[in-house]
Amino acid sequence: MSSSEAKMEEQPIEELNDMNDTLEMEKLRETFRKRVRDAFNLFDRKSDDSCDEREVGTILRALGLAPYEAEILGIVQKIRMDEPSSFVLYSRLEPVILDCMIQHHLRKTYALLPVYKLLKAFKTLDTERRGYLTGEELTDMLTKEAVPGVQENEPLEPLRQEEIQDFLDFGLDSDDELFYYEDYCFKIKTLIEQQFGD
Repeated sequence: MSSSEAKMEEQPIEELNDMNDTLEMEKLRETFRKRVRDAFNLFDRKSDDSCDEREVGTILRALGLAPYEAEILGIVQKIRMDEPSSFVLYSRLEPVILDCMIQHHLRKTYALLPVYKLLKAFKTLDTERRGYLTGEELTDMLTKEAVPGVQENEPLEPLRQEEIQDFLDFGLDSDDELFYYEDYCFKIKTLIEQQFGD
């Protein structure tokens, strides 16, 4: 018996399980760290390891997270530098996003909306059952205080104009400027699979 096997036999099972859990968490953290870096780099326009603080929500969403605006503001305040600036540094943002992703992974917070629920929501909004919504209809719905089919006790935050435009740019068909929601949900599902390998 080797000395390492003897040491393993001496350790209680709980300690070995803790060691395995720690190793798994480190592997997970490294995987997430690469994804965070890749997403952040899309918004690091000057290649100086900084991005506009208004992009933090978009980065989180690109990573498959679905935080409320208040949560995004809390993250920005947490990482904002002492001097007044509208830019955030990667070195300050990465640990916060990693924590969010691990929490999400552990199913505690920042839940990812399942694609089938997203499709169901769009079908609810498409009262005429056409299979699409117009850009004008979507903009109108996204800027309203209340959306049909949303329960009264669910918090509803209006989207910023930039977020609406990003949503439309991603979702509208380039040929006829219509939002085919089944195609949109397929694109989202594909992105999630690429990001998380599910």
